[in-house]
Amino acid sequence: LLHERGEVGGAEMHYRLALAARPDDPIAAYDLGVALQDQSRLEEAAQAYQMALTADAANADAHYNLAAVYEAMGQRQAAFRHFKSYRALTGKAS
Repeated sequence: LLHERGEVGGAEMHYRLALAARPDDPIAAYDLGVALQDQSRLEEAAQAYQMALTADAANADAHYNLAAVYEAMGQRQAAFRHFKSYRALTGKAS
């Protein structure tokens, strides 16, 4: 709810608390990635999305967001790899 209200820093704190309680929670890791990406903290966002994918490799949204983060960081090969995974998981051609 904090994140939806635009209180991204507060939301980030709660996502981190959730991960401290459940380190393998793919949803908390994904949500942390979104919060960090929203704050333009791209390297940290990439780490959070990687954590989410370690817990659930079939998380298409994490692949998509990670591709966008890598693209913004200029890491085109990594971006392509995750976008390709996203497409394979969702069946979307573009």
